[in-house]
Amino acid sequence: MDLEHIHAIRDRELESICNLIRRFKPSAQPLDVLDVGAGSGRQAAGLAALGHRVSAVDIDTSAYADSACYPISIYDGRNLPFADASFDVVVSSNVLEHVQDLDALLADMSRVLRREGIAVHVLPTHTWRVWTTLAHAPWVLKRSWQLITGGRQRRTQAGGDSRAHAERRASMSVIIPSRHGERGNLLTEVWYFSPAWWRRTFRRNGWTPVHDEKCDLFYTGTMLLSTRLDLAARQGLARFLGSSTHGYVLRSRRGMESAATNLLDEY
Repeated sequence: MDLEHIHAIRDRELESICNLIRRFKPSAQPLDVLDVGAGSGRQAAGLAALGHRVSAVDIDTSAYADSACYPISIYDGRNLPFADASFDVVVSSNVLEHVQDLDALLADMSRVLRREGIAVHVLPTHTWRVWTTLAHAPWVLKRSWQLITGGRQRRTQAGGDSRAHAERRASMSVIIPSRHGERGNLLTEVWYFSPAWWRRTFRRNGWTPVHDEKCDLFYTGTMLLSTRLDLAARQGLARFLGSSTHGYVLRSRRGMESAATNLLDEY
């Protein structure tokens, strides 16, 4: 795993989240922010560095649990361990596609959000799914070459090939690409990752999408070129190949009703 590449991508996506918060929840005071699926807490730490009061949660099987750089609370993926109306903003980054009981989590996000609060979610797109699938074959070739050459070196150094054999066997299990999220399969994820599906899903769960936009960054799940392509190049590629992530700003149904009431009161 190329952490330098992942950090650069996630930092850029955090910029998108922060810009959307400033635009749709402007405040001279620090905000109470909940980061759902916080991973290592890198983005939570970034939000806290801006002065916000940030709480972060993730499930106990998170792949980033051993590299936490910010306090992370463990939750069950459905029920957020906070009181009603605790936060001004709920954020997530590349998380909701992995949630098994999405309806339950979206409902609990609404519960912990204050009436005039917003949710900001960054999610992979159908474009990301297509290009990740197409990039899988060259990734397998690259990985196989690494295993072959690495295995030769280890056999020379250690006088055995058991480790190399185990790695080759593990590599065989990823020759055929699989789905990335919790719904559908490799092919139907093109629909499940589309902005149209997410807008429909948010509305069905009592959320109103008030804004969504491309994050204007191109990358694939295989990380073939990783740091060989800087962010400027990836932004340029996004214009032609499509953005790999999309940002959504949501208000809960009760939040929209509250905003409408306030507007009527002003008149």
